[in-house]
Amino acid sequence: MRRFYLPAPCVPTNSQNLIELEGQQARHMALVLRLKAGEKVEFFDGCGQVFSTRLLAVEQGRVSALVEERCQETTPRHPQLVLAQALLRGKKMDLVVQKANELGVHAFVPLLTRFCENRSGGQAAAERWQRIVIESCKQCRRAIPMHIEHQAPQPLTSMDFSWAGLRLVAWEGEQRAGLPPALEGLRVHSGPICLLIGPEGGLHQDELAWLKAQGFHSFSLGVHILRAETAAIAGIAIVQHLSGALQPQM
Repeated sequence: MRRFYLPAPCVPTNSQNLIELEGQQARHMALVLRLKAGEKVEFFDGCGQVFSTRLLAVEQGRVSALVEERCQETTPRHPQLVLAQALLRGKKMDLVVQKANELGVHAFVPLLTRFCENRSGGQAAAERWQRIVIESCKQCRRAIPMHIEHQAPQPLTSMDFSWAGLRLVAWEGEQRAGLPPALEGLRVHSGPICLLIGPEGGLHQDELAWLKAQGFHSFSLGVHILRAETAAIAGIAIVQHLSGALQPQM
C-alpha cells in the first residue's frame, strides 16, 4: 500500500474521518501515480500516527480520503541513536541523511571539523535534508522521521555532548578497539547513543584528543580505509544491530 506524508494542517482530529489534501503532493498522486477513487493508501503525520484510508476523490491538485483505521507507532525499546556527521562534499551528505533515516537514526547533527567541507551546510541544506527524510519515510514506511538539526553546523570543539549516555567515534587510526567491547551491555544502557563520523580528510589528532576527553570511545571499522559516507552507513548499521534496533518487531 502506498504511503504519503500528511502536513500538520491536514491531520484529522480524533472526531474527524476525512482527509483533504491539496498542492504538489495531491498533483503527484493524481497526475504521476494516477491513483483513482476507491484505492487504499496510507498517510503518516510525522509524529507517529498512521492513517489507513480509502480515496474518495482524486483530482488535479486535490485529494480527499476517508479514514478507515488509525494507529500510533509505538516507542522503540532500544536506545536512540544520534548521528553527528562532519560535513561532506557534494551529495554525499544527502546519501548519508537518506540511509541514516532508513536505518532508524533518531536525529542527525551536522558539524564542522578541521578538514571538512564547510560550504554544504546552512538553512538551505537543512531544508533539502528534511525533504529527503520525508521521501525516505514513504519508502521505508517509517512513521516518525529522523530529526534534522536546523541550526547552522557548529565547530566540533564548541559542541556539548553531555546528553549522550554513550559516545562513539569511528577513527581510521584505531588499531585495537572494535565496537563490541565498547558496546558491552548496550541493550540496557541508559540515555541516547552518539555516533560521530569524521569528514573525507579524517579527524585531526587534536580533535580526537578533545573527543576522548569528552568521554568518546574510538573504534575501528576494519582494516580497510572507508569513504566517509561508507563509514557512516556501516557504523550506523553495526550500532543499530548491537542495540537491537534492527530486530523484527514482535
